[in-house]
Amino acid sequence: MRTLHANLTASQKAASATPYPQLKAVDQVGGVARLAWTRLYTGAEADNWHDSCMTANGSLHRFRVAADKLYYSLVTSPGAGSTYNSWSAWLPAWNWYAVSVCASGASVWFFGLRHTGHLYISVSTDSGAGWSALADMGAVNGLGLLRLASAAKSTTEAIVLYADGYQVYRNRLSGGAWEGFGMWDKGWWASPTSHTDASGNWTDETNIYDDDTGTFGYRNNVPPGAWSDFIELNIAAVTCSHVRFWAHWHVTGISTIDVDVFDSVGLAWVDVYQGTFADLAWDTRALAAVLTVNRARVRFKNDSGGNQRHDLYEFDFGVPLQITGLACHYDTDWNVVITGTEAITNKPGVWTTLLGDGGSAAADVWTDLEEHYLAASDANMAYKYPTLDQLDTFRLFFVEALEAPGVEAYSRPYWSYAAPSADWIDNSLREPVPFNLASSFGLALCHDAAYAWATRPDGVWRAPYVPTPVELTANLLQLKIDTRATSGGLVAVLRNDDGRYNTLGSGTYEAIKLGAELQFSPGYVDSGGTVRVSDGPRYWITGWEYATMQGRGSFTLHAVDGWGLLERWKARQTFSWDAETLTIEELIDWVHARAGLEYAADGALATETTTHKPAFMILPGDSGRTAVMRLLGKVHDLPYFRGATDYLKDPQAGDSSDYTYGTDHAIIQGRYGQQIKPVNRAQVIGDDAAVFTEDFDWDEVELVGDILSQVADTYLDSVAKAHRQGDAIIRHADIEGLTGEIVVMLNAGQELYDVVTVTDPGTGLSGVKRRVLGLLHVYHAAKGQYTLTMRLGDA
Repeated sequence: MRTLHANLTASQKAASATPYPQLKAVDQVGGVARLAWTRLYTGAEADNWHDSCMTANGSLHRFRVAADKLYYSLVTSPGAGSTYNSWSAWLPAWNWYAVSVCASGASVWFFGLRHTGHLYISVSTDSGAGWSALADMGAVNGLGLLRLASAAKSTTEAIVLYADGYQVYRNRLSGGAWEGFGMWDKGWWASPTSHTDASGNWTDETNIYDDDTGTFGYRNNVPPGAWSDFIELNIAAVTCSHVRFWAHWHVTGISTIDVDVFDSVGLAWVDVYQGTFADLAWDTRALAAVLTVNRARVRFKNDSGGNQRHDLYEFDFGVPLQITGLACHYDTDWNVVITGTEAITNKPGVWTTLLGDGGSAAADVWTDLEEHYLAASDANMAYKYPTLDQLDTFRLFFVEALEAPGVEAYSRPYWSYAAPSADWIDNSLREPVPFNLASSFGLALCHDAAYAWATRPDGVWRAPYVPTPVELTANLLQLKIDTRATSGGLVAVLRNDDGRYNTLGSGTYEAIKLGAELQFSPGYVDSGGTVRVSDGPRYWITGWEYATMQGRGSFTLHAVDGWGLLERWKARQTFSWDAETLTIEELIDWVHARAGLEYAADGALATETTTHKPAFMILPGDSGRTAVMRLLGKVHDLPYFRGATDYLKDPQAGDSSDYTYGTDHAIIQGRYGQQIKPVNRAQVIGDDAAVFTEDFDWDEVELVGDILSQVADTYLDSVAKAHRQGDAIIRHADIEGLTGEIVVMLNAGQELYDVVTVTDPGTGLSGVKRRVLGLLHVYHAAKGQYTLTMRLGDA
């Protein structure tokens, strides 16, 4: 139950209180503003490499490449009437390939790549009025595949990233100096599929590639000062940028390893590393260049006295992402978007990662790639040219391009954003949505205090990102809100006798649009004349209708709660998670984010919710609601919406009461009953025949016979886990075993699954606890009445 002001609690218990069902419309979803873009400039410039940023004084800085020349536009007070087609040539007139810019305060950093393969920098410390001379940051690799990104942390700290097609390199400005380029070390790891032991001296060789760091292959009796024989580890030819291994010194001082890979194109062994290594830990070593390899070989040196044994536990080939785009923005860490193609599966996609700066990760530590959007390997799709900024929340664009024989080719931007309370590392991003624009190089994104700005060479767009709510309460004639276990809807009838709602989309009621958010906050006017409300759930407009009767007009809004948004989200592709990947709670959070909603826990949850990591799949066409219900079917936590957030709570039989009815808060009408429970016997089958449990409601079995529910789950690898699942099934049935309904004057803080105490002498009930299973709000302005009907079950 939501916490209420003392005056609000007193008002809702008073027979003569004046109800106040506050209702506002705001153009947002899940607490995030919907960006209504207005195009301020349409030019004739060619779509090409470009970027933009804004300085603290509100100046818009745009750079573009055209015919290998670089052009710069500075608009000091951008607005609807500004001139955006004034470009100055960036001198000297070199041939340029790519560009990236970032800003903080009055400082602007320009990074440009020339066709010579060198990266250059120029800096302005006065919002673009003057620029430093171009400085050569050095040669970079992979010109034809190179991608650039940059971000600023402060006026003295910035970073530039570049990718050469497979690797990301970073150079950071810190302490007044650039640190030099350091290499990324992320991608996918592929295990060998076989081995070759030419000497025959190695033992248990298959342990080296069984994905188990608890087992090892070894070579006995290596003489002092000698190298062991090589073990060769084979794989089908793969693109490789790194290798990693888990090995054991065995005795102090034996810490020298030699690793080579075989270049299957150049047909030669290539040295990767020779030297000391980490003991009983992953040790990652980079190749000098990305190669196509089909095997590696490993040996150890005995640097101690006496014959010794050398142990190799695991070995993997590092298969990099084929990178097509980079974007970066700073917020406690260097947050990064990467587009490209998985080298192993050949699936194109969009991923998130970050370079730590002490926020979500330690300084200079790259986090693992997290999938945001992935296409099938045969989809002929490409993703590229992302951009990332943080306004009210993290927002990003990227380009999706389709080119295949017999299909209509396209290249257009898509947009997405993060849940408002999410950190970048959470990867809690909404399902990407297409933007109505044909573009090969996408859009650059930046912002000022009021507007988001999107640009490309021939276009400038802006959109406000601080939405203004529109108050509807004074016009409210009737209100009905029906909240059930996995669905909820709102119907609001507003006065329209003067035609005030006849023109929507602009003016006073601009916020009333399809999909816009309705903010419902029930309350009363207290005895002192002050409006007191409780911040209630959110609803999203699905439609409206106009009506007239005897010359009086009305305007009716229809809206759904978060379950409606979950139902609206449909999977475009197959999503699958292997066992031991994400917990049930993490999967629920992921689905909510795709629908533009947030998830949170209300207190301690069931053990399985936070620990069970099931294998899980969402098929194309499955709704978010379907996916969440399947996940909730594995646990006994129950969901309810507060605001735009879906909360889970674990209903315990011993939960204390949140509120009392029938004493100082009168019951207008009551109805109470009992019915046969849907289940009174639960059989649970675990991951093998040894795990099998039964749980009973014996009182009910003796009365009506057994009503069986059976569950099979390979996660349930112990009798204790199986009994918890059985207990959850019986517990849910207990809640449904009692039925009832009470009608009261509005309780502004009542929520689904609250426990209430009911006293109704006419039915013999005195101080009994019940759980709220449904809520029906009904408001009639003409009658001054606001009732709340609660469907009740067992507590």
